[in-house]
Amino acid sequence: AAPAKLHAVTLLRGTAQKSARVKQTLEALGLKHRHETVIHKNTPTVNGMLRHVMHCIDIKPVRFDPKPLPGKSGIFFSNAGVVHGATEEAFLKTFQE
Repeated sequence: AAPAKLHAVTLLRGTAQKSARVKQTLEALGLKHRHETVIHKNTPTVNGMLRHVMHCIDIKPVRFDPKPLPGKSGIFFSNAGVVHGATEEAFLKTFQE
């Protein structure tokens, strides 16, 4: 199987008692609060940052379900790493990093 194009990254542990370098890396990844999830492209630069803070985060490949969730309109991202209501191609067109 081909590697995932996108990662769903969730901050599991707070930044208290973490080194300044770890805090800066988490901030650069866009993670400020526990249980916050962001999506990043699978690039060598991002992967190096993720390796550096691996002890604080959870990483899941992003999957796509083109069917929207019942009662929801538009694109919805679930905690399981699934983007509902969009195809991968359509989502990548709107994705900014």
